Amino acid sequence: MDSYNSQLGSRQYEDFTNSESGQFQQKILLDYILASLDRNPKQKILDAGCGSGWLTHALAGLFADVCGCDASAELIAYAKNKYPKQEFLVCDLTANLPFEKNSVDAIVANMSLHDMDNVPQALENFKLITKPGGKLVITISNPYYSLPVGVWKRGILGRLLLKKPKLLLRPYFYFKNKTDRKFGWGDNITSHFYSLAEYINWAVDNGFALTQMREIQAKTDSPNFNLQYQLYRFPYILLLEFKKSNFIK
Repeated sequence: MDSYNSQLGSRQYEDFTNSESGQFQQKILLDYILASLDRNPKQKILDAGCGSGWLTHALAGLFADVCGCDASAELIAYAKNKYPKQEFLVCDLTANLPFEKNSVDAIVANMSLHDMDNVPQALENFKLITKPGGKLVITISNPYYSLPVGVWKRGILGRLLLKKPKLLLRPYFYFKNKTDRKFGWGDNITSHFYSLAEYINWAVDNGFALTQMREIQAKTDSPNFNLQYQLYRFPYILLLEFKKSNFIK
């Protein structure tokens, strides 16, 4: 989370969201997320780890009560300036959340959990504020294909022949068994490597049952080396859909 509280980190994040790959990621993630949400317009939805607010804004056009929250004051300031009609809060998802118990119909944690030091605590907080029978939708970088396991490489010959990079998979268990799970997306942004099993088990331990797991795939190829090109070939991003037990109050 600290990465995005710096001006350099938040600017790098905003640069990606405005890039070709960032714009494509927003479009494809929105399509998959909407397919996982019940389309009752009266729902209360929390965009947990909303970043610069694009998803909060998109969901607010379809649902009556949408709030975006993020630990980064820098990104929340950016979101409030860009989307002044939407509700945004600065809050740490691993601390006490400013929502009543059993008050939220659905929580969307979109590409945000890997930025947290304590995902189990965040999921415990989600359990408290989600209504019985409510949904939790999580999107994550696929730990089997994305950084730090998967790295796109192009050798000297590939550069000379103007070939696109190829995905190199490094030893998965090396990263899973490391004491320090931090890795870098860029010069100013660090995240944590968590396994797919950990994400699922942490959610299950907090009363959420896995109902769907979807591999996010681009429908068309791209002539350029970008996220669309990557998602056309590999399940680089996963969507996990959970439902809170009706018996947990």
